[in-house]
Amino acid sequence: MAKTDKRTPDQQKQGAALREEGSKWLARVEAAGKLEKQWMDDAEKAVKAYTGETKSDDLSTSATLGNTYDFNILFANVETIVPAIINSPPAPDIRRRFADEDPAAKDVAELIERAIRKQVDDSKLQVELEGEAQDGFLAGRGIIRLRFKSDIVKDETTKAELAVEPQQVVLG
Repeated sequence: MAKTDKRTPDQQKQGAALREEGSKWLARVEAAGKLEKQWMDDAEKAVKAYTGETKSDDLSTSATLGNTYDFNILFANVETIVPAIINSPPAPDIRRRFADEDPAAKDVAELIERAIRKQVDDSKLQVELEGEAQDGFLAGRGIIRLRFKSDIVKDETTKAELAVEPQQVVLG
């Protein structure tokens, strides 16, 4: 006995449209994977040459990297170039857009600059920048990915709280 579809005709149309849109995106992802395959293979070979993991059947050339020479020149070049490119972490420079005498804007700009400086000083950014530069030199593409983790407050603002007019704050 076949199952009957309990969805309304509108829900069925919406489901069909979503499946069609999903199949378009899956086809796009698959096409992008085919376009990137050669680049991914080249990048993998470059990383193997950098780490010295190459074997005679890994590369299509007759001179195999890593086995022919005792000195890995690619490793030496990358390790020399990366610190020259990324020699110090960036220094934040937060200013007010207009040079007016607004003490609140000055305080906010200083607060933001200090917060960014604290984030940069923990050395995690420096490690990420060096990794990105190394990926850029080895594979030809370096990408930094950031993840924002926030503290989520479960309490929702009520309509009564939103309806109350905010009090004016006088800075002086």
